[in-house]
Amino acid sequence: MSTSTRTTQRRAGTPPPRRLGSLVATVLATTALGAGSEGCLDRPIEPLDSRLTSTLVDRFTQSKVDQIDLLLAIDDSASMADKQEILARAVPDLVDSLANPSCVDANGGFVQKPTGPLAVCPDGSFREFDPVLDIHVGVISTSLGLRGAKPVGLTCADDDGRLVTRALGGGSVATYDDQGFLAWDPAQALSPPGTADMATLHADLESLVQGVGENGCGFEAQLESWYRFLVDPEPYGSIERATVGNKTVTVLADTDDALLAERQAFLRKDSLVAVLLLTDENDCSFRAEGQGFFTAEGGPLYNLKARAVCAEHPDDACCAVCGYAAPGCPEDPTCAEPAPADHKAVGLNCYNQKQRFGADYLYPIDRYVRGLTSLTVPSRTGELVDNPLFVRTEGGVRYERPRDRVFLAGIVGVPWQDIARRGAGGAPDLAAGLMDARELRDNGVWPLILGNPANGTLPTDPHMVETFVPRAGTNPATGSATAPATATNAWADPIAGHEWNASLYPGYSLQYACIFDLPATDWLTPGPDCQNASWQTPLCQAPDGSYDDTQRRAKAFPGLRELAVLEGISDQAIVGSICPAEVENTSAVDYGYRPAIGALTARLKEQLKDPCLERSFTPNAAGQVSCLILEGRATGGACDCSGPARSTVRPENQGAVTAALEDPASRALGLDCLCTIDQLAGEALEVCQNAPGDGQNLQTSGGQSVDGWCYIDATTVPPTGNPELVAHCQATEERTIRFAGAGRAANESVLFLTCAQSSD
Repeated sequence: MSTSTRTTQRRAGTPPPRRLGSLVATVLATTALGAGSEGCLDRPIEPLDSRLTSTLVDRFTQSKVDQIDLLLAIDDSASMADKQEILARAVPDLVDSLANPSCVDANGGFVQKPTGPLAVCPDGSFREFDPVLDIHVGVISTSLGLRGAKPVGLTCADDDGRLVTRALGGGSVATYDDQGFLAWDPAQALSPPGTADMATLHADLESLVQGVGENGCGFEAQLESWYRFLVDPEPYGSIERATVGNKTVTVLADTDDALLAERQAFLRKDSLVAVLLLTDENDCSFRAEGQGFFTAEGGPLYNLKARAVCAEHPDDACCAVCGYAAPGCPEDPTCAEPAPADHKAVGLNCYNQKQRFGADYLYPIDRYVRGLTSLTVPSRTGELVDNPLFVRTEGGVRYERPRDRVFLAGIVGVPWQDIARRGAGGAPDLAAGLMDARELRDNGVWPLILGNPANGTLPTDPHMVETFVPRAGTNPATGSATAPATATNAWADPIAGHEWNASLYPGYSLQYACIFDLPATDWLTPGPDCQNASWQTPLCQAPDGSYDDTQRRAKAFPGLRELAVLEGISDQAIVGSICPAEVENTSAVDYGYRPAIGALTARLKEQLKDPCLERSFTPNAAGQVSCLILEGRATGGACDCSGPARSTVRPENQGAVTAALEDPASRALGLDCLCTIDQLAGEALEVCQNAPGDGQNLQTSGGQSVDGWCYIDATTVPPTGNPELVAHCQATEERTIRFAGAGRAANESVLFLTCAQSSD
């Protein structure tokens, strides 16, 4: 079985499936028999005639996801309180939808919401998918401090990329075993037990989200914060200043052992990992090493000026800081001219650095794309090492998390009109939901909201052009135009209100990607963005067109770096707007961040279904395939195969047992008991292959429980089983092994699948 990623055509609207591939917790041994042989398991698997057969052993993920690690990366800078409150109302819906999925009928129609994750659905209905009974939820902020900078008169909060437990109103939220995160554990299977009451989980989660606050560092590290917590193989413990040649640089020292301990406890080796990022500004993850501190330090930055070529061609070999051009570059007379006034604007220190200063002090986007997609990442010295997000070694066993178990959802500065699905007449319709990653690509949305940073092409939506100068243009999705700062209506532009005098703002600011009305109860008087009527910001415009100190609206700036990462990770991305369409009607489908949470939930649900098989098998006349599934457990010598859907391995199949016990995973985990999980037959097989639902509580027409496993393959004509059960798979891989009832793997067990298959 191959674990490589292949590009194949999927049915419209379906996200990429999970394949059986690459986690050490299960082992596949496939025996390829000689041409013309049907293959069966009535004889020993080994030894095999090497002239006619071969044995392939590959490690793969068999089971559905039963653990989720959810990390909330929340911007804690000024202006974020209102957005945090909206998120606090939405995130519990995410957790609840995963932990307590609805009961649906055979057509997928809603029947009822169960009273809890352990409740049974009414007759004739079943869970949309198996409830996830083990969820970690942690929160980090975007504040990583000044990272070696020493600006005069400026301090900056630093949460070190560690989990934050600040509570709304002060104090701390009690976390699981004092480890900094919440643990959903309704079955009380953890040791010590986690939270079993959903109301308690909701309250703690809301307090954590709002407790992040808005007193954080203004140099937000939206991308580096989660990278440091989840990915960085050597998170620094301290930063030192040093002189290298004639340059002052920062050098990373020591290791943050406290962060590593938090990561070890929070991040499981085989969980589904989802990062939900909430921010209203562009990322400012400047380098902690080298001269990245210029971004925040101020004084040295004021003396930096780019050569003229940088303005239009920042990737040109002669683009550099004045006085530091490469040999052979012509003199630049503009370098003798004073730097523009915006160079001294603290509010623009992270904006267009290469074009304005001649050097880019931010970490490259590839750092974060690689962190979410690759098994290796650079160490502090540049050596490629295992990516902690994907690779973990325990007891001598190497575990590799499949790439499709990691997601990044960004609720960022982008108009919702650009990313909503289209309704009648092609108009954006948020009630229809947000576009998934495939739709964003196929509908040409990335050029609309991001442009092409690699060649300097700006977004076609003028609202996504990052600048402090008023913009002019028309939104391609809506046909609406931008409006000048002199507009007498705060909503002259239905996306961003209207342009404003951002260069008059203290320290400069940028034009908005979008704005949204605040509920009247959340208006601020005086508002932080309403101190000067000459700014002419729509956030502070009264119904009569005048400006006062009451802030009636909130804003977001273009989140271009965050979007670049989301585009880079492709199908692992979920894009949402931090500017909600509805903030008053809490029952509306487009209320708050419900569309973004719904898009993330829909994507994660696909991972909770049976994984897909790349390899096909040929059923016999009775509908069974020539496969043996062994369940390995560590029993301390008390092996018992008398349980439901279990049987003792037949003597002629002891070769499979020997192969399984010799696997490194078996030795490391101390497996000493292997039992056969029974393949279903007769009517029970037909029920398993065709009955909709989650595979639990299936019964034959005579009321007998269906316990065991079956093979489903919709790539054959006619299909083997119900094609809808593998509809989430790619068209060429619409096949799976389905476990029903007591046939599901026991906790802390390892499955070994051995199949005989014709080589032709």
